[in-house]
Amino acid sequence: MWAQSGTDGAIGGQVLSAAGSPVEGASVMARNSGDGAGDAGASGSKGEFLLVRLPVGEYELSVEEVGVELTLPEPVQVGLGEVTEVVARMRAPVSGQPNSPSGRVAAGRICPRRTWPPCP
Repeated sequence: MWAQSGTDGAIGGQVLSAAGSPVEGASVMARNSGDGAGDAGASGSKGEFLLVRLPVGEYELSVEEVGVELTLPEPVQVGLGEVTEVVARMRAPVSGQPNSPSGRVAAGRICPRRTWPPCP
């Protein structure tokens, strides 16, 4: 459990496979767009993750599982004392091509294109 702080925030959410199943053990990395600092963690058995004690600001979020990497197409905003919720859906790798993002940001959420709108 994460207690809110008066100086930072967090990014939490879920990693899903291209088929929509939770992805366990995916690496989740947040890098501050301003100073490059950040944090990393791994998704749990239900695809859930939580990166805490992130200074307020704009972050690039990347998710990686075996053979697939996803950098979300738009920055994620971390607010003071808030948890910014993100759902990241991986895409199946295409032979010889880098994996491209499959989501969009809406009010701090990454929403798969096939369900846009509304955000799940």
